[in-house]
Formats: sequence, structure tokens, C-alpha cells
Amino acid sequence: MEIFNSSNYELSWYSFPFLPVGLGVFLVGLFVLLRKGRSITHTTFFMTTLAVSVWLVGNGIGFSIIDPAVALFWHKVYWAGVIFIAPSAYSFVVSIIELKKRNNHIFWAFLIFLPFLLSLSTDFLVKEVQEYYWGFDVVGGWLELPFLLLFGIFMILAFWHQIVVLRDKKLARTKRKQIKLLLVAQVVAMFGVLDFLPFLGVSYYPIGFIPVTAWLLLVAYAIVKFELFDITSSIAAKTILETLGDILLVVNKQGRISITNDVTAKYLGVTQGYIKGKMINEFIPMSGKLIKKLSSRESKKVFLAEDEETVITCGSRSIPISLTASVIRDTLNLPVGVVFICHDVSKFKEAERAREVALKTANKKSRELGVKVDELEKLKKSMMNVLEDLNIEKKKLSRARAKDAAVLLAIGDGLIVTDRKGRIVMVNKAFEEMLGWKAGEVTGKLLTEVIVIKNETGNEIPVRKRLSPALFYKGKKPDSRRTSYFSTDETFYYVRKDKTSFPVIITATPIILDNNVIGEVQTFRDVTREKEIDKAKTEFVSLASHQLRTPLSTISWYVEVLLKGRKGELNKAQKEYLEEVYVGNQRMVDLVGALLNVSRIELGTFSIDTKPTDITKISDSVIQELVPKIQEKKLKVERIYAKSLPDIQADQNLLQIVLQNLISNSVKYTPAGGKVTIEIKLKDKDIIIKVADTGCGIPENQYDMIFTKLFRADNVKKTETTGTGLGLYIVKSILDKSGGKIWFTSKETKGTSFYVSIPKSGMKAKSGTRQLLSISK
Repeated sequence: MEIFNSSNYELSWYSFPFLPVGLGVFLVGLFVLLRKGRSITHTTFFMTTLAVSVWLVGNGIGFSIIDPAVALFWHKVYWAGVIFIAPSAYSFVVSIIELKKRNNHIFWAFLIFLPFLLSLSTDFLVKEVQEYYWGFDVVGGWLELPFLLLFGIFMILAFWHQIVVLRDKKLARTKRKQIKLLLVAQVVAMFGVLDFLPFLGVSYYPIGFIPVTAWLLLVAYAIVKFELFDITSSIAAKTILETLGDILLVVNKQGRISITNDVTAKYLGVTQGYIKGKMINEFIPMSGKLIKKLSSRESKKVFLAEDEETVITCGSRSIPISLTASVIRDTLNLPVGVVFICHDVSKFKEAERAREVALKTANKKSRELGVKVDELEKLKKSMMNVLEDLNIEKKKLSRARAKDAAVLLAIGDGLIVTDRKGRIVMVNKAFEEMLGWKAGEVTGKLLTEVIVIKNETGNEIPVRKRLSPALFYKGKKPDSRRTSYFSTDETFYYVRKDKTSFPVIITATPIILDNNVIGEVQTFRDVTREKEIDKAKTEFVSLASHQLRTPLSTISWYVEVLLKGRKGELNKAQKEYLEEVYVGNQRMVDLVGALLNVSRIELGTFSIDTKPTDITKISDSVIQELVPKIQEKKLKVERIYAKSLPDIQADQNLLQIVLQNLISNSVKYTPAGGKVTIEIKLKDKDIIIKVADTGCGIPENQYDMIFTKLFRADNVKKTETTGTGLGLYIVKSILDKSGGKIWFTSKETKGTSFYVSIPKSGMKAKSGTRQLLSISK
């Protein structure tokens, strides 16, 4: 048999349609593969087009042969293509819908059809050829019906998988359109069974290649139309502007606003449409002189307002800001406008006022006690000096953060833009300066390959535990409804090119187009100086608290001696005055103890020593301490302890502090005749402690501040003047460090329920040089 002998071939118009269509199908698959890149989805699509091409070309050649033996060879070639159409098409479907364990599905699909390929060396599947008016076509063997049945099963499976995905209401709109189009294409392809009629002995010219070709063209259109999203500067620009957490105003040389962002509108309580076209001096009074100064040829590129009283106003709203202004120049270096970036410093000022209130409270208590201790005066002066130093450092830090504040790549913070696969598309100058990498060195590389992130202990953070919107990694899907993610709950450390590291705060925002996440913008800020200042402040508080404890303990001891009559009998008025002195002094002792606990928590010097502990006994001891107050207010205390609660490994002192704060708060803030409930139970792998009361509750607008330092809710400040605002911060810090959790539910005037979760396996042990102090309540 001479397969390639030209005398065995003759031109046949019946074979002509198959050859160009087969070549065209192959080129479509090759285009998609080269245009999209070699992902598993596009590779399996190319394999499908290759299988169809082999089928069509083999079929076309087989119809133009006059020797039956040669015709049988070419028809077996085209049947090799037919055999691989089903597993290739099925593999393409499971990859494009991202089916779980898709690699296993693909492996088994090809393995199941492999025996049919091997059977082509026999007459089990293709028995012989029979001559029709269009040329020779095949006659099937005994494996023909099993093959057709299996072929149909795989096509039905592919159809069913796509229907299941479409039922998911969270499916992105673009992906939904793509899969709907694939389903329509698959229905069209089903008419390709017409090609099997001659195989079953029916004299019918095979035109099944027409619907199959239409199917492949529709699939190629679905891939190209609904999956190619390239990030351009214009697409990234909008997301970058909205990623800025600060107020942004871009004006022309005359001071008229042309560009702003959503943050500005939200801060000022108006729409972007209202802001655009207005003069900048309506919002920032000092802006007129600043624009004139920056618009000169000799001006610096960036101006930083050092005046802490700079404000931005709109109607009755007035927000204190730190202001950065940057001139925009054209290609001839002529000024064409100015960018204003305004950072809200109201929270910083609130923190300053809180420190001032704390200082005034300490002064007031000192005057009430009549204490004139030289050590206290020296410490007070030291505190004032440190506060002044902190203000100086704050100004220095603000100047250090003021970078070239142009709208896009000149943002002072480090900037990274990635595509949907996590590959770096763009970085700015701040990125290069902070990390030591040049833009050309990192562009096109995976973000996770370039930037190594470590925690405070120096251990590398796995990819799966990085910031939430970096969701372009295996096993995760992005949430297009989420706008931004922040790394404020823990400290991350970026590793530079030279292997040194520095602490950062990260903001990450997905780039969304047509309700699909197609990339990500990350900004990061070097907070080395902030951490140094926080550490210095904490060390100072620790030192000051240690020094305060000595004179306060002396006062307490002397007052106790006098009250017990060891230095002579006192009359009723003298005892009352001394009792007031003792109570006030004890409050100062509690405040100093709380400050010491905060400093030890923040410096990480406190220890967690675990041993078998009965939580119910600690709860009972705390309640016993509060009996006088409970009886005074005639409160009902209910204890609900689950039976057979196991002892857990815990630090008894820390557990005492947790329960002391929660139960004493419930007693303090519940009015006379109310009820306090303490419930301890086992749930799954955790022990749950619930402390509920019928007290004044927490205002809903202050929920997010309840665990912060020095915070007390507005509705209790007038009725309960005592309190440091540190208890719940200490409780949450203890539980965070030891592996526990705390949360609450509350309704104002109805009561509050705090929940504590501790693993049944116990608290995490921790070595340290100090223990936390238990505060009397």
C-alpha cells in the first residue's frame, strides 16, 4: 500500500469543504493560544481545535482517494481526531468554569478515551470502508455504539457543569455572558452528530463539520470578547484616584476645580458635581496665594502646609487638615494647574485632646488629695516635655511623608498596580526608593515573587495569609463588591532588595471593569518613624507609672494608719475627709496600674504562664469581690455554668483581669434593680463566656471605638464619672495575644452582652519579664 502515491488520489468536490475549514479551525485555535497565553483554558481549547482539524483534514483526504486500503488509513487518521474531540472539549469546559480538582477530571477524560485510540490498530472501532457517491466512508465495528454512548455522556456532563455554574447568583456578569454563549455553541455543535450517519450505514453526505465549526468560532469569540482585559493607564488612573484615602482637588491656573474623588465628596457632604467648577478658595481659604506662588517658573514642585490650623470648609463643615500642594507642568515645563491633597488630622487632634484630658484629670486628682510630691512635679514636667517632643516629631514625620504629590505616579506612598493574575503592571518612584527595585526589574513579574512580607517575629507570611484583595492566587476568588482592604490590625514588614526590612501599612483596592476584578492597586507607607514614636511614648508611660506608684502607695499607707486610729482618735468629720482621700488615691492607683498594663502589653514584656484552671472558680471569686456593690444596687446576678466543664491551660491572673473588667462593668453600668448574667459553656472546640446585663447599652455609632484606649461611651460619662477607658482595651489585648477572641452585642438603654471565646486547648503560653496587674474594682 503506497499511501502517498499520487495515483491513489483524485480531485473531488465532496472533499473540498473539509480541507480549508480544517485549516481555518486550526488557525483559530492557534490565534487564541498565542493571543491569550498558555493557560490551561486556552491550551485545552487549542487541543480541541487541533482534534477537529485532524478530523476534518483526514475526512477530506479520505473522500478523494480511489484505493480502499489508502482510504481506510486516512479515515483512521480522522477517527483519531474524532476520539480526542470529546475529552478535549470536556477539559476545556471544566477549565474555563474553574471546576474543583479540574486536573483530575482532565486526566481521567483522556485516560478513558485512550483505549479507543489504541483500537484503531484493529477493526474493533473502524472495520472497513464502503463506497458512496461522495467517496469512501467508514463502516463501524463492535465498539462503535459504546464509543458514541461515551461521547454523548461526556458532552452531557460538560453541559451540566455549565448549568450548575450559571445557577450561582454570585457569578460575575461577564463570566455569566461567556458561559451562556458557550452553552449556545454547544447546542449548535450537537448537530455535528450528522457526520456519524455514514458510520452507522446511512447513505448521507456528512455535513456535521458545519455546526462543529460554528461551535468553535462561537467559543473563540466568547474567549476573546469576554476575557481579554488589559490594564491601561486610563483604567488604572481612576482606581488609583479612588484608592487615595485623602481629599483630592485638581485645579487650573485660575483656581477652578476640574478633578476630584469620591473621598472628597464624602468628607464635605456634597456630590462631585457640586464641587467641580467651583473656585478652590471657597473650600481652602489660603489656596489663592499658594496657587500664585506655585505657578511661577521658579517655584518648588511641592508645598507642605506646616500650619496645624489649616482647614477645608464646606457650608457648616470644617475639617482640620495637613495640606500638600503640587504643581502640574506641561511638556514645555509651563505650569498648567495644581494638585491639592488634604489629609484629615481630626483624629490626631482628638488623640491630643484625650492626652490633655488625662493630664488635667491627673492634676485635678493631685489637687483634691493635696499631694505636693516633688517626684510628681518632676514627672509632670517630663510629660509636658515629651508631649512637646512628640509634636515636633509629628511635624518632622509629616514633612518626611510629603513626596511629589502628582495625581498618579508621583504619589508619596509606594504604589503597585497588578493585573488579574497578580503580575506587576506599574510601580512609582516611591516604590523604587523604598524597596530598591527599579520599575524595569519588576514589571511583568508576579507580585508575590518580588515582595517578601514578614511579621514582627521575622517569619515570612504565606501567600494565602496576605492582605485580602490579593485574591489572584490559586484557590481564591476576588470580591468585586469590596472597595478597599487595610492592614491596620497587624504590622507587616516589606523586605527590600538588599534583604533589609521595614514596617508598612498597606491599602489594597481591586480594579473593577464591567463588575469584574481585572487587577489590583496597592499603596504602602513606611511607618518606621511612627513605630519608634509609639515605642518611645509607651516606654515613657511605663517609666512614669512606675515612678507614680511609690508616692501613691505611701499616701495610701499613711491614710490607712490614720483611719485605724494608730496616731490618735479622729472625729467624724476628719474620718470622712480621710476616707474621701483614700478613695481618690485608690482611683489614682488603679489608673497607674492600668497604664502600666497598657505599656507592658504594647512593649510585649508581659508573660502568659499557663496551668490547669477552673474558669467557674475565677468567675465566682470575681463576683464575691463585687458583692457589696451588687447588694447596694439590689442587682440580680444569675450564674449559668455548663456541667462537666473541663479545666483548661490558662494564666489565672490574666483570666481574672478579663472577668474582673467585664463583670465589674456590667455591675457598674446596670441601674438599681437590674440583672447581670454570667454564662460559661462549651461550644465545639471553644469555651464561651457570656457576660450580659440590662444596663445603659452602647450607642451604635460608637461600636467601632469600644476597644480603643481611653474611650468611654457618651451615654455613661455623665452618670459614671469614674473610669479610665482602658479596661476593654486591656481585655482585648490579652485575648489577642493568648489566642482568644472577644465581641459584643448591644442596644442602647436595653443592655449589653460581651462574649469571650477561649480554645479548649487553652491559652498560648508566652515568656516575658513582667506580669499584668489585677486592678481593684
